[in-house]
Amino acid sequence: MKTRRAGHRGVLTKLLKKVEPSSEELLQEYDVSELSTIRGLIVKKQEMIDQLNEKIVEELSEEEVSEEIEEADRYTYDIEMSVTKLSKIIKESEITVKESIGADYYWDIVGDRVIRGSGPTAVQSKVGYLLSGPIQLNSNINNQSTSSIMNILTPHRLEECEIHKFWEIESIGTETDSEVKAKTDLQEMTTYQENNIHLKDNRYIAKFPWKQEHPELPSNEMIARKRAYNVINRLAKEPEMLKIYGNIINDQEIRGFIEKVETPDETTNRVHYIPHHPVKKDSSTTPIRLVYDCSCRQDSESPRLNDCLSSTPPQLNKLTDILTRFRYGKYALTTYIEKAFLQIGLDEEDRDSTRFFWPRDPSNPNSELETYRFMVILFGATCSQFILHATLLKHLSTVTSATAEILKRDLYVDNVLTSVHTEEAALNFFEESRELMTNAGFNLRTWKSNSKQLSNEAIKANVLDTDSETKILGMRWDAKSDMLTLAKLNEDRIDIDNSQATKREILSKSSSIYDPLGILGPVTVRAKLLVQTLWKEGYDWDQVLPSSIVKSWYEILDDIRDVTVNTKIARHYFNDQNENESNEKITLHVFVDAS
Repeated sequence: MKTRRAGHRGVLTKLLKKVEPSSEELLQEYDVSELSTIRGLIVKKQEMIDQLNEKIVEELSEEEVSEEIEEADRYTYDIEMSVTKLSKIIKESEITVKESIGADYYWDIVGDRVIRGSGPTAVQSKVGYLLSGPIQLNSNINNQSTSSIMNILTPHRLEECEIHKFWEIESIGTETDSEVKAKTDLQEMTTYQENNIHLKDNRYIAKFPWKQEHPELPSNEMIARKRAYNVINRLAKEPEMLKIYGNIINDQEIRGFIEKVETPDETTNRVHYIPHHPVKKDSSTTPIRLVYDCSCRQDSESPRLNDCLSSTPPQLNKLTDILTRFRYGKYALTTYIEKAFLQIGLDEEDRDSTRFFWPRDPSNPNSELETYRFMVILFGATCSQFILHATLLKHLSTVTSATAEILKRDLYVDNVLTSVHTEEAALNFFEESRELMTNAGFNLRTWKSNSKQLSNEAIKANVLDTDSETKILGMRWDAKSDMLTLAKLNEDRIDIDNSQATKREILSKSSSIYDPLGILGPVTVRAKLLVQTLWKEGYDWDQVLPSSIVKSWYEILDDIRDVTVNTKIARHYFNDQNENESNEKITLHVFVDAS
């Protein structure tokens, strides 16, 4: 099979070489229909290679599997980049008029910069460069119709796009969303809450937010069946893992998260099968977890389940606001909703679109596959967070109480972080919030607090977080000492004199540092200034940088490593404040530099 794959790869390599030139050169050599044909051939060949890859992996030893997958992934990445490149060229070549601007507004948008050359003239404007003027044609052409295509391509690599994320951490908590978009998203969520979520037997039932004009969703039955057998055969090499995988599915059925479909052919609802696979976890109790692939395609032309579902983002509370309030009161507390997504029932009409396969007897790889389907919202669909957030807000809005308002204000996905000024208030929140969420089938568990009274109550209810350190939205909290620390930078010290670095590496590592409260600002700003320098000097992404810059970078990296390891800050802003002291005595003074 490896010989057959090598043959297919040889053909594919020739196709990939055809698309190596720049976008401009490709459009000069091929028309759009030819590029579409090449893209189709690449996709078809890759599908054939993927099928061979799966068969090859099944025959390899455990030691060889990871190396084979890594090699295949590298090859797949090159193919996907070429397909993406072709798709972008094809899409941008399909000219559509989106907006017409009258000549009477010309001077309102035109700028001062003019670029002249042998072709059309480019004039700078508020909407980009405007092109006008004659196009040079072949003087030998007589009485023939001619057509000209002009393309202005502004490609952005992934690293360039992540520059925005690299800098936006500076404005966390101060940025404002588009009012129009915020109102639109809020209206969409309100409409969804009214029409698609209802309470039944102390449990909320929700429908999928299907796009109004989504393409027809295929069943995906064949590919889901095939991938199920691949998972079984792979896990069969580790019988203990196969047993754990089967136990997880069995537990989901017992807890009412999934159900067996006894008569798969007897339904009038939309039917779609979802492949699933294991992902290893660093856990002694649950070494693997199941991942349901809602982005699986039947083929390159078919839509995915996620393509057919609305992806309206949930209007989550801002991280900085939550963390700031978490540091305000003398007593802090954290908790989370146990298996939050799985506590929301899925409407009967949508359940058949979440089918999947699992064998009747997992210990026998040749056992007949049985059909299951979800009875709850599965984690993995593009709309899962939106449904969870909309459901929680709808439930909390049915109650008028201080506890409900705190939950709405300090909830982030399925985590709750807040603080209060007295232990009495902490106990009251503990009791009321648990009762409030239980009324909708949600269980608040894994409580952590520096309040001894609350901790004792959590022990009695068997919901106390026993870990010495608690993760809170990217940071770490030691409730015993009431100190906050940052996620540590896992980088070994490097021999600076014998090391190399590139702009890509520096940007990647710099942007991976998460500091929502700006505690590391004095150190990380040096990394940002270094990145600015690399852009000014015009270094390419993978160009080896001069030793002087490499030395500066690793010195900064060492400082960031040291500060993430050694920095601890008090969680409570006002350590000296008496819990009975009036909060009205606290004032906040802000200085703003307008330069």
